[in-house]
Amino acid sequence: MFALMKSMKSVAKNEKQDQQSKELSVQDLIPLTDIQDGILITPNNKMVQCIKVSAINLELASNAECNEIFETFEGFLKTLTYHVLFTNVSMPVDLTTYIADEKQILNETKNQYKKNASGKLYRLLRGN
Repeated sequence: MFALMKSMKSVAKNEKQDQQSKELSVQDLIPLTDIQDGILITPNNKMVQCIKVSAINLELASNAECNEIFETFEGFLKTLTYHVLFTNVSMPVDLTTYIADEKQILNETKNQYKKNASGKLYRLLRGN
């Protein structure tokens, strides 16, 4: 009886070590069941697709262009038959070299009008 209990403890200990030693794969950590044609399928059968778009600087567009952009986007949204989630992902950019270049241009510019415009840009980049 004692040998049987000792054997059972040994088996249980080996099973526990096997479970601990089993490493999780990336697939085990990502909550997806499938990927089909670029669409991610989640365990609760939701479909997720990411669309990468580039930014538009509306400050540079005329009123007519802004209206056209918004109307086009509104038309696109009206065609959708499913929920949409918008996420904005910003990436930090190191502007120190660009700011130094602008400062050099400012110092070398002789034309007062260009110097004035360049100075405004330089102050804007520095944040003051």
